[in-house]
Amino acid sequence: MIIDGPPAYHPPGRPPTPRKDTDVQPTLTHRRCLQRPPDPRDPRPHGTGERRIPGRPRRRAHRPHQGRQLRRLRRGQAREDRSPRDRPPQRRHPRLHRQDHPLLLRRADVTEALLAAAKRGVKVRIVMDGWNRTRPQWKALVAASKAPTPPSERVAVSTCSPKRVSYNERWVASRGCIANREYDEDNGEPSNEPSIMHNKFMTLSSVQTTSGTVNNVVYVSSANLDWWKGQDRPDLKAYENVVTLVSAELHKFYGEHYFEDLYNGPGTTGNNSYGDPDPDPETDNNFHSANNEVFTYPRQVHDPVGAAIERASRTCSTTTTDDVIKVANFRISRSNITGILGFAKKRGCTVQVVTGDVGDDPDTPGNDHWLALSLLLEAGIDIKVCHPSMGSYSEMHEKTLMINHGPTAGLYIGSANMTDGALKYADESVVRIMKTSPIWAKFDQHFNALHGYCPTWDGS
Repeated sequence: MIIDGPPAYHPPGRPPTPRKDTDVQPTLTHRRCLQRPPDPRDPRPHGTGERRIPGRPRRRAHRPHQGRQLRRLRRGQAREDRSPRDRPPQRRHPRLHRQDHPLLLRRADVTEALLAAAKRGVKVRIVMDGWNRTRPQWKALVAASKAPTPPSERVAVSTCSPKRVSYNERWVASRGCIANREYDEDNGEPSNEPSIMHNKFMTLSSVQTTSGTVNNVVYVSSANLDWWKGQDRPDLKAYENVVTLVSAELHKFYGEHYFEDLYNGPGTTGNNSYGDPDPDPETDNNFHSANNEVFTYPRQVHDPVGAAIERASRTCSTTTTDDVIKVANFRISRSNITGILGFAKKRGCTVQVVTGDVGDDPDTPGNDHWLALSLLLEAGIDIKVCHPSMGSYSEMHEKTLMINHGPTAGLYIGSANMTDGALKYADESVVRIMKTSPIWAKFDQHFNALHGYCPTWDGS
């Protein structure tokens, strides 16, 4: 297992080292056709009522010799699996024997490594957002999935949207895998931005390390397997982060539950309420354990990040010093998030924010900013921005939340920006790592470095 954590800590005044191999994909920052997300303080119970899609079977308990009888698509479809006894034996390579990837991929070296792994007998399965269509790496992987080679040496590729559409002078995906926002076309162009698949995670069944083999590896990142602003612009970089976790339960959820739904999603009509909490654990599309939680999007009735901040804000006090909330997120435009952060600040919590994009217009981020950020300024929160418009700074593209106290304490990390589109109309996931994990201290050091280095933004 290769642990690729956040950049090393640097003293204030010296910039942390930004990463290069990151994403080019613009995330959703819708300005129109969106409803305000629900306030997590709303007393109405979330997740009540029937969530099961018509025709979708209830998840069944494991029975010996039956294996995984049904792979639920959570969209009204089911696929029958063979019993483990009937499956043909699979060749395993000593490094790893299964990889599942949902992402935007535009790096030739990564594509070549995946194809080489497949030829060694590794079972490689990939979910790619529709932005990738027509690009060389997408073509190479799709061609390999149809190559006249033994099935055990082919990659399996699922592309979320059937086509790309023109939107704001960009060619974007027409839908996500599960997320499928309805949009109207005006003269052939959508009037609002369609959904995308924005996840950035991998599952690896086994990885060879210098000390031996490690099983059940889950890789979660803010970065796509790409180059920030293109390989021909190595001078443009971005801050990113990656966490690698080892957990059989987490690996099973990401690999067998969530990845399968993403992979099979393009063959369905989609479900923009996919991540809404379900009181029945057998049909809930989120994961909860003593060490980790995973929250999946899109969802319509509950914002788990907003709810976590709100619960932490209840214990804020002017007489304590450990009630700290830290946010490092590329885009922060969800007004319920900024409103709750402002409330926590007024209650006495220390609230620190680092972002990389504050405006609707990327050419004038200091003059045309999201109204949600005004709530932070009004509350007296010091907003730090790492963006080239602020000077010789790399862009901050991370997506983390750190809560130091209360029942929701932990590190929240994943693919989701704090925008309405990410919450309601995109395929996203956020994993919560408990504060007791040794990973916490590393991320805390890195956040402190960014907060000390990036300049203050005052909205002017």
